[in-house]
Parts: sequence; C-alpha cells; structure tokens
Amino acid sequence: MNPPAFTLRIPGPADAAGLADLHVETWRETYGTQMPASAFDDAARAARLEMWQGTLNLPNPAGTLQVAEEEMMCLIAVRMVR
Repeated sequence: MNPPAFTLRIPGPADAAGLADLHVETWRETYGTQMPASAFDDAARAARLEMWQGTLNLPNPAGTLQVAEEEMMCLIAVRMVR
C-alpha cells in the first residue's frame, strides 16, 4: 500500500479561499447534526474567508501554520506547529 501523496507547506494569502472552504466543510462533516444550517452557509464561508485572510496576512514565525496539499493542489488539512 502506498502512503498518501501530500505535501506540507506554509500557506500564503492566496490560500485563504481554499482554507475557508476546508474550514466550513470540515465543520459541516463534524458538527452538521449539532449546529444550524446557517453555520455552514455562504455567510459562514464569507466569515471564514475574512478570518483566514486576516490570519494569513500576519507573520508566521518559524512556519507554525502549515497546510497539507494533495497532488492535485487541493488543500486537505491545516495544522499549527509549536
């Protein structure tokens, strides 16, 4: 069995939309039955986009924020490293 093909890298401002989508979708999959549908709608995505735009425009010392990206350039995870 081959290991999953993904790359860890430091995200930049251009990743904000992909991270907003990933954020909303993972919350929908995890909390979809426990939260109202409005938590996952276009307004929620817009709020996450604004959050990620702000976050990605801050300094990222020592690459503490990283993303995992599949071969097809699809973001699949985000992590904080300390």
